[in-house]
Amino acid sequence: MKYSVCIGRALSIAALIFFTWTNYSYAQSYYNKRTATPGARDNAPSQAATDHAAQVANFCPEHWETQECLAAVSESTLVMAANYGANLDKRGKKAAIEDLKEHCAAATAASQGDFPAEAMRSAFVECANEIVDISDETGIEPDKSHYQILVGAVLCLDGDRRCGYVEDGLQRY
Repeated sequence: MKYSVCIGRALSIAALIFFTWTNYSYAQSYYNKRTATPGARDNAPSQAATDHAAQVANFCPEHWETQECLAAVSESTLVMAANYGANLDKRGKKAAIEDLKEHCAAATAASQGDFPAEAMRSAFVECANEIVDISDETGIEPDKSHYQILVGAVLCLDGDRRCGYVEDGLQRY
């Protein structure tokens, strides 16, 4: 029950973030250029998330169960988890790093080989749930713009009606 509640909450939050990300990023970029405020890009998507969103946009819309798409999402998850782990390490959260490794390792497998879409969906859900748990326990959040790629993939692999919004958001890449 704990995981279904966590993934439900994570999916709802991440879906909302994902849907507003495109419009917010454009507006923030425009505002930053007009005002040249130092540090104004702090809320913008990270370069790593932007790069991986472009890969996912290239392979995934309408083809979420293909090996190319699963590999793109898996690679994105690998980089996100590594960056999150480094952030946790800087703050002395060693136990959380071990939990992250344990629960996200399978979600990175498609970057190294071919796996069934259902197995990868399950691995993505487990990783997303664990990230929510770690974030709740430590108060340290992952790169939200990168995390939403993972959650968007789960929505689409589940055939969720919100997948169309995810795919629409990816079109800018």
